[in-house]
Amino acid sequence: MNTLLRFWFGDEREGGQANVLLVIVLLGMIMMVGLAIDAGQLFVARRHMQEAADAAAFAGAVSLYQNGSDAELEAAARADATANGYTNGVNGAVVTFRRGPASGAYINNTAYVEIIISQPVRTTLVPAQSSLTQVTVRGVAGSAPVPSEWAIITLHRAVSTEFDWGSSGDLSVTGAGIMVDSSNPNAANHGGSGQITFPAGATFTTSVVGGYTGSFPNLLTGQPAIADPYAGTPKPETTLLPSCTSLSSAGCQDGAGHQNPGVYEDVTIDTSRTLNPGMYILKNSSILDNAVTGGPTITATGGVTLWLAAKQFPANSAACGEINVSGGSLTISAPGSGPYKGFAIVQEKLCSKPIQLRGSVSYAIAGTVYAPGAQLQLSSNGTPASMTQLVIQNLVSSSSATLTVTYTAGANALGLVPALSE
Repeated sequence: MNTLLRFWFGDEREGGQANVLLVIVLLGMIMMVGLAIDAGQLFVARRHMQEAADAAAFAGAVSLYQNGSDAELEAAARADATANGYTNGVNGAVVTFRRGPASGAYINNTAYVEIIISQPVRTTLVPAQSSLTQVTVRGVAGSAPVPSEWAIITLHRAVSTEFDWGSSGDLSVTGAGIMVDSSNPNAANHGGSGQITFPAGATFTTSVVGGYTGSFPNLLTGQPAIADPYAGTPKPETTLLPSCTSLSSAGCQDGAGHQNPGVYEDVTIDTSRTLNPGMYILKNSSILDNAVTGGPTITATGGVTLWLAAKQFPANSAACGEINVSGGSLTISAPGSGPYKGFAIVQEKLCSKPIQLRGSVSYAIAGTVYAPGAQLQLSSNGTPASMTQLVIQNLVSSSSATLTVTYTAGANALGLVPALSE
């Protein structure tokens, strides 16, 4: 017993060396417990901050899906970060918003939103040094690509004869089916003498939300409505594109007289043109017949997107151009890669002028024709006509128009839905 007491409390000869050892051991244990507590606090703080960054980035991506402006995207993301306790400039928090991440797999891709949150975290062990414990997290969200399942989609939810094949020519659809989104009792109408056909043995369907008149292959009625698969497509950037107020504006033609990608404002294309690959934003600009020479021959291959937009682009308005031709030809092939992969023609939703292909015009459009606010009116007279996907408000045919729609997986546009990405 005396030996034990001397070990713990020392004696006159040992001078209490064990006391020193005990203090050292206890200090070490306290440090270890403190470090564990600090690490736990940092982990919890980082996790909460990461969840806030992910939620803010997702909020920005949802606004992007809804075609919000850059200011609206940023406002949505910052509001969500604030709701989760992180406001830029408050309590040392720094909340950085970018459309087009500064790093990572989606660097500079404007279909993605990046949020970076940084804040000093005060820990228990060394609170005076909390400013040195800086925690930084990053969230990226954007538009995840989802393939569409349909060769033809008509999007109007209530109108009669949303899909109206009144032509004496044939409609041939391969690779995928037809979706008529209207709940009207006469949503789909096949009143012409031409045939609507799928390949023999095809398993895809003509799906109609409402009712129909006439005959359709593999018909299903009373089907649930679907969402616009391309509603989340972001507007293209204009930073690197020349501004073209005429076909011959500086930078808008190459040495051979072919048109270059650009932002074309108040320009009428009514003469035959070859379009080099790239994005053509047609701000209140049109492809029309020429009163003297008739319909133009437009050759746009190698990866071209025609984007019909308002004069106020990137703002929305109904003051838009149109495609309205009765002769000549349209040959367009969409890009095979990039953010606008598969889009051949895009007409913004408020641009409601119909796309009219009339008379003797022939057309071969490889890629998606997307016009969520407009009719596609076909009245061409039996001339060659082919597309690979139609997503439009209404389809109306007359005269002897024919059309072959060959849906090709991987060649058409991809739908985009909000999703966390990094």
